[in-house]
Amino acid sequence: MVLKPQVSANHPNVKRARDLKTQGLKPADIGKIIGVSRATVYRYLTMEPE
Repeated sequence: MVLKPQVSANHPNVKRARDLKTQGLKPADIGKIIGVSRATVYRYLTMEPE
């Protein structure tokens, strides 16, 4: 069983993904910039801010 690290909505990557999305970047481009997959970007963007 592999455990994934838990990322909170206040994690710097989550905040960066939101900032880049408001600038009009596509999720694939955001993923390349912050070093995560497109699916992870979508997960970040749907997280509720704490």
